[in-house]
Amino acid sequence: MWALIGVRTAPCRLLTGRAFFMIAILSGYTNAQKSIGELTYGSKLAYALRWKRPLINFIEPSFDFTRPPAWSKIQFMLGKLSSFEYVYWLDADILITNNEIDIDTYATVDIIGSQDKEPVLNTGSFLVKNSTYGRAILLETWKRKQYIHTAGWEQAALHSILVETNWHNTCLLPQHCLNSYPATYKKGDLLVHFAGLTNEEKVCAIRKYL
Repeated sequence: MWALIGVRTAPCRLLTGRAFFMIAILSGYTNAQKSIGELTYGSKLAYALRWKRPLINFIEPSFDFTRPPAWSKIQFMLGKLSSFEYVYWLDADILITNNEIDIDTYATVDIIGSQDKEPVLNTGSFLVKNSTYGRAILLETWKRKQYIHTAGWEQAALHSILVETNWHNTCLLPQHCLNSYPATYKKGDLLVHFAGLTNEEKVCAIRKYL
């Protein structure tokens, strides 16, 4: 078994012969991200239909603009968590590229993501379980107001919690499993995340993969 409670990293191996979890796919974009979100939405919808999973897309005025928009994903996940076994967040600038990989195969612990710079879980693409612990982690992330305007925003807040809890009930997968970038993407990866670019650069880069 590749994901063990309390273990930081795990090989990207798919599990078979296990129960099918009800996982909701969540995404969203502000008006400023509309050109990006509309380009990637079709890939997310096709993926959701392939695996018969709900896709919930948030747009304005759902976002809380008292904080940088990225923070709103925490509230979106909290709002839907009780209705599903897992919620899977995907940033607007993520394009699904392989519909044959089911994220259900990664759903083994409370927090599942992939690592960026060792050992940081990237919140552009991650899963949280509908459990006491999963909900507590999201709530505590939102409460960490000292990170509202720091680099990394909600990702920095979540990382601080995971470090404090010694990565309890968290699985960090290799980057290519859940969060490939254009520079690291290989054919067959689940998705491409166009982070770190301007909106115009993202639009141009995404179109190359369509």
